[in-house]
Amino acid sequence: MNRLIIPFFTAAILSSACDHSHTAHQHPDASPPLTADSAILKMHIDSGFAIKLVAAEPLIAAPVALSFDEKGRIWVVEMMDYMPDTTGTGEDAPTGKVVILSDKNGDGLMDDSKIFLDSLILPRAICLIDNGILVAEPPKLWYYTIINDHPVGKTLVDSDYAAGGNVEHQPNGLFRALDNWIYNAKSDKRYKKNGDHWLIEKTHFRGQWGITQDNAGHLYYNTNSDNLLGDYFPPGLGSTKGRQHKVAGFSEHIVSDNRVYPIRPNTGVNRGYQQGILDDSGRLREFTAACGPVIYNGNLFPKAYEDNAFVAEPAANLIKRDLLTTTGYITTGKEAEEKKEFLASEDERFRPVNLYTGPDGALYIVDMYRGIIQHKTYLTPYLKNEIKERALTKPLNCGRIYKVLPTNTTTQPITFPNNPDSLVMLLQHPNGVVRSKAQQLLVDSKNKKAIPALKQLLKNTASPIPLIHALWTLQGLNALQKEDILPLLQNPDWTIRQQALTLVNNNNYRSYLPVLKKLIASNDTLAAPYIAFATADSQILNTLSHKYRDNKYVTDAITSHQSNKEIIYTTKDYPRGAAIFQTVCQTCHGADGNGITALAPPLNGSNWVQGDKNKLIPIVLYGLTGPVRIAGKLYKSPEINGDMPGIGANKDYSDEDIAQVLSFIRASWKNKASKINAADVGDTRKKYNGRQKAFTMEELDH
Repeated sequence: MNRLIIPFFTAAILSSACDHSHTAHQHPDASPPLTADSAILKMHIDSGFAIKLVAAEPLIAAPVALSFDEKGRIWVVEMMDYMPDTTGTGEDAPTGKVVILSDKNGDGLMDDSKIFLDSLILPRAICLIDNGILVAEPPKLWYYTIINDHPVGKTLVDSDYAAGGNVEHQPNGLFRALDNWIYNAKSDKRYKKNGDHWLIEKTHFRGQWGITQDNAGHLYYNTNSDNLLGDYFPPGLGSTKGRQHKVAGFSEHIVSDNRVYPIRPNTGVNRGYQQGILDDSGRLREFTAACGPVIYNGNLFPKAYEDNAFVAEPAANLIKRDLLTTTGYITTGKEAEEKKEFLASEDERFRPVNLYTGPDGALYIVDMYRGIIQHKTYLTPYLKNEIKERALTKPLNCGRIYKVLPTNTTTQPITFPNNPDSLVMLLQHPNGVVRSKAQQLLVDSKNKKAIPALKQLLKNTASPIPLIHALWTLQGLNALQKEDILPLLQNPDWTIRQQALTLVNNNNYRSYLPVLKKLIASNDTLAAPYIAFATADSQILNTLSHKYRDNKYVTDAITSHQSNKEIIYTTKDYPRGAAIFQTVCQTCHGADGNGITALAPPLNGSNWVQGDKNKLIPIVLYGLTGPVRIAGKLYKSPEINGDMPGIGANKDYSDEDIAQVLSFIRASWKNKASKINAADVGDTRKKYNGRQKAFTMEELDH
């Protein structure tokens, strides 16, 4: 691995590294690249806030994710090889990196960049853990041991971390949550380091790009057309029994309003030619690339911004702010302001792809700063032309990290000591990122000397947040005992009680049966689904099923104990079709063909799949928009994404390829329908020659 230190460059040199303004002359609506300082001037932000540059090219290029370490440095994932042009030429080049940014003079601006790993192909996520780092480089997940900022050992954690799919639809995130497991977006797996071994378990399938949590450890995420999705319950519940269908309380629509309010025209979006995608001024109406959400739990913003959700929308060059409200175990949300975004830019190349709360309390923005953000798999001829006409392909060597903070505010770096008692003190810090990092360092250290101080925090029930971190730190140190949990199960504060209930599971619930029965008898409605998730006791489950027969969260928690059989399909007849299905279709419709909440409806048993091929082929070639009725049920947004893109314009797929994938899904699972030939696909292309827009259900039915 190469190691390189790059000194901080002057503003003049920085601007030249990304200055291709001559491209503006090619088209009157071109969006020339701007220097970072000029780009900030194009940003409009809520009153009372300022935007400051943290890092820019040449220190970084094409950043997509970051992580803060205990020294105040920022580790950044660079996806340089993403879509070098509209055909993806060179996308498999090993140009990706993981770099370490440092602020040598303490002014808040990174001035040093060191390459930790290079020669990576499309790296997408990292996670610092236990003197090492997880790195996702599709299809594999690797763990590197670190000594003096060098990778000295490499362990394969999961050979199928990101198998199948494409760049837009592969697992990412590697988010280390409150419960000490590492969760992902676009994935149904979670990971935990156990000594020299890695545990991999099934979990609920979540989101598309980016993942975050609130102070209670509930996860939040989204899909490209959904503002904010999330879980009502802690992430480890109800998901360990094999292939899991939808369980109420997971992948819920937290904020259903998907309207966006850009401050510039957004004609450079994939379906900009379709009616209703853009308004009369050419601005995007609704999310089309929602990603990288964060629940702000810092201590720098005004109180009104605490526990708000911030969501990135790179296609519309903006960041939305949502207000969240939790009643019982149900969280709902709404836009913070009407017809106005928290941050919106006039610069088309401003591409916020991930958001983070920093250890200094600021909101950090990862700006990939690219012209092209749509992957070739779904790139429409319309957008290809937009990119060509307005010279959006180059340059490829830009990238910025910004931070948002209240005006006239200075931030101080947080240091994390090695002393266990000092780290326990940091569990009481007002910044959630600092608390989480202190918890992680304590767990990684395996230092039993911290246990007495942690147990002391459990007694301070007047301060639930530090207590919660102490509870899960003890769990991570394998030092949590029955007598620690029992009093918390009976605490009147639901914030505390729910965490204790989360620690009761199928393996230990018998030790807590008297208390669980007491909670049921006292009509603790909030505890009911937690108890149903935790216990396999038939008497308790029967009592709950009768008492809460109309509560879908309790009934789904009860049925989550039942293992679902894997649905197996064969590939021998259509091997190319099976491969394309795994790459293109499975990511939204599910490996079992039963659909994925907020993404796509089922293919298994679908009348469209098994029915008239002359209706099915146009859907795959040109796409489908709007509601669709399948097996008598109407699927529409937000239950599914309202638009399915076609792949007919993608030159990577021949008519034979498309015929194969259609034949494959028509013969898989419960489906039994006739084969489709390449000639059938060709005939459909001729019939609809020149068409770009997607079909509607009504069009195909007539």
